[in-house]
Amino acid sequence: MKKSLSAVLYVVFFAVAAFVIITSVSLLFDGKRDSVDITAEEELSAGDFRSLDRSIIDNNPDYEPIKINKGYNALENETKKYLYNEISRCVYSLSSEKDQNNRYRTSRIEIKDNKMTEFDIKECINAYLYDNPEVFWIENLYGYAYTDKNTIIEFYSHLSTSECEAYITNLNERIREILSKAQSAKNDYQKEKLIHDELLSGCSYKTGITGSGDGWEYFTTYGALVNGEAVCEGYAKSMQLLLTQAGLECTTVRGIGDGTAHLWNYVRLDGKWYHLDPTWDDNNSEVTHEYFNMSTEQAERTHTISENVQSLAQKQTDGEQIDSGSDYNFFIAECDSRNMNYYYVEGILIDTFDKKTDKTVVDAMVRAAKNGTMIVPIRFGGSKSFDEYMNDMFYDKPFKFYFYADQANKQLDKSQEISKDSISVMKNSEDKTLRIRMNYSSAQ
Repeated sequence: MKKSLSAVLYVVFFAVAAFVIITSVSLLFDGKRDSVDITAEEELSAGDFRSLDRSIIDNNPDYEPIKINKGYNALENETKKYLYNEISRCVYSLSSEKDQNNRYRTSRIEIKDNKMTEFDIKECINAYLYDNPEVFWIENLYGYAYTDKNTIIEFYSHLSTSECEAYITNLNERIREILSKAQSAKNDYQKEKLIHDELLSGCSYKTGITGSGDGWEYFTTYGALVNGEAVCEGYAKSMQLLLTQAGLECTTVRGIGDGTAHLWNYVRLDGKWYHLDPTWDDNNSEVTHEYFNMSTEQAERTHTISENVQSLAQKQTDGEQIDSGSDYNFFIAECDSRNMNYYYVEGILIDTFDKKTDKTVVDAMVRAAKNGTMIVPIRFGGSKSFDEYMNDMFYDKPFKFYFYADQANKQLDKSQEISKDSISVMKNSEDKTLRIRMNYSSAQ
């Protein structure tokens, strides 16, 4: 069931008490360093670490990429922003060899004169990963310790430097391939839809995954875009990466979907924000658009949005005990428009069944049949109730759908004719929308 999400980052507790002595810090590392006075730069110069090529986002000749910084902007003090910036440095600096725990370490971060809380550390990590979906190689794990007045932090990579660079090359190639197909788009809506459809066409939802221990790639852009298998986190991060590379503002949204932890997207078109859920649009290997550019009112019928991180931080400031693993968002958009919703852009509006409407629907069905398109989206107006429209279309005279199919078939070759006995309907009574999936004679 497409309602899965990776566990939040968990912590390796190397030293948590305030009186930790300096030699305890060596537990964080592989024994080669016995003092926190050794800086990351000295480690690099000693040859123990290698810097990755940052070309995961290389210069794009076709689009002007957008850099997302909403996670960074949500951090309320300079210490947190300093840690965020240090994370952006250290994740590209990996140890040459595995440590005794069989991990590739990143270079260390030292926060001087500040013993950061676990909640604050994790907030900075989440903010960085929220803004940077292209960083896929970092494990769902980090270590921290305190020495005197300082905080020491490090991360771990699933991959060696050479492996990571090969993965980055593969990811870049796939990104370029998808974005090249979006060049035919005439506007931002079409660009978004082309990228959405390409992502879903090349990725399948991976069932039975409960955490990164079942396969870390499933939670990443690499898993979704290169391997072609992912859970909702991989879908949402990939959508963010692709759309921002194509010049569209897009972030992820964390919350609950149908009772389970879930991740989806915000996307901004024509100055308005919308909810976009690519995972739920991947319907049993069929690309749909039921969750394409929803308003908050629409989204909240099936999705519950986690609260803003500032709300949790304020509760912590007020003395409330907050679980460091709590879900939260760095940005909550006001999505009050339906202008770019799939059914409002592409759906055929049926208000009254007059000759003009008849022609519009028949023409649309003819175009769909000639193009081999299976889906005809319809949006009903306000003249009748949803049930009344449905009765007129399918159940009571004048049986409008069958009239439309007969009229369309008169304009089609035999191989293209619409089969009136083999259709499926997806209906949304609250939005008064209808998706008719047609089959054709050639498919019988």
